[in-house]
Amino acid sequence: MRIRSISDNLGYIADILTRKGNIHNLLNECNQYAVTLVFEDINRFQSMLLCELKYSYTQQSQRYVSANKEASDMHPLEKRMYDLYHEMTELSETYSGTGRPKKTDFKYGIPYEDARYILPIASNTNLIMTFDGGKFFELLNLMFSSEYSFVFGNDFHNELYSISEDMGTILQIYALNQHIFEHNIDTMSFMSVKDNEDYMLPNQKVSFAAAISGSKSFNYDIPKDSPIAQRVIDYGHVSIVEHVEYSFEILLSLCCYHQLIRHRHLKIFRQPLTSVNDFKYYIPESIRINEEYNKKYSDLMNEISDYLTRKSFPDLTMIPNGFTIKARIVANPRGLSNFFKLRLCNNAQTEIRELALYMLAHIPAEERFLFGNFKPDCCYDGCKEKGLSCGNPLKGKI
Repeated sequence: MRIRSISDNLGYIADILTRKGNIHNLLNECNQYAVTLVFEDINRFQSMLLCELKYSYTQQSQRYVSANKEASDMHPLEKRMYDLYHEMTELSETYSGTGRPKKTDFKYGIPYEDARYILPIASNTNLIMTFDGGKFFELLNLMFSSEYSFVFGNDFHNELYSISEDMGTILQIYALNQHIFEHNIDTMSFMSVKDNEDYMLPNQKVSFAAAISGSKSFNYDIPKDSPIAQRVIDYGHVSIVEHVEYSFEILLSLCCYHQLIRHRHLKIFRQPLTSVNDFKYYIPESIRINEEYNKKYSDLMNEISDYLTRKSFPDLTMIPNGFTIKARIVANPRGLSNFFKLRLCNNAQTEIRELALYMLAHIPAEERFLFGNFKPDCCYDGCKEKGLSCGNPLKGKI
């Protein structure tokens, strides 16, 4: 495992933080400098936590899977997870050996994207991340939190110190101020909603915002079918839809969750992994319809579940990508529009596409105008994926 900085701004950030002054003000000044870190051969548990910070990042595809330890050092169940993955993804003899394999290029019809559900979240990956310098302490607070000491250990911390002297200075200043900051990504709370006599329906609320932007006085008596919201949106003033939020409580696999957190406009609150005691799992369709591998997959998942349930302190790095967690998504139509456009596409992975369809089904038809052109490109100007197009346009089907 290695961490490298490929930006030259650490010195500027270290100089700012060594000044006297309010630490929050100093961090705010650091925001003018971007930091880019490269994480080599970290595990996907670590990368998941880093990606939850919602910084700009690019991660290695899970098609390029590697174990984080030698086979001789693995738990027997862990070794069987990798063995089954490689067995399910055996390529057919007809595969040309060039280009990204299609589903028909796999001997058993199980592509990498589906087989990876059996892999442990401790599988290795590479990640590049860019963020404003003022967010450095937020990043460090995650890495040094006692809650995740078993995820980010001494090797990780030593790698940070070895980046440069400037990084060492930043880490020393962080250590002096660590008590001021709290890390609370891994939370999911449910609050009761009080009755509100001024409550407006989503389209009324957006119409109210539209009316405020173009009138001298307030008028709370907005009819449900007011055309003003549509008219203002058609002018290009779509920011008014941000006054509406939708909330979805879902059950999804860790594999799907890792894709979901790429959508940084969504607010996502997940169940802490340390609180999972009922290990359920998702079975991709290509595995489910294959009698032999459906049994092998399910039997191994059940064995892993039994093993983790019996342990007082389960090894969370052994949790397969296919295990499910509870989560809540909160988002406005603007953020959801981008999510729908990408994830309703036939080329989206099955589970996250099912999730997108589920979410869309729970949005009333009369409110969908708030989402603008939320459908995949094939519903408008045609698919932009060229040679990777599914060849089955969704126009008129969503």
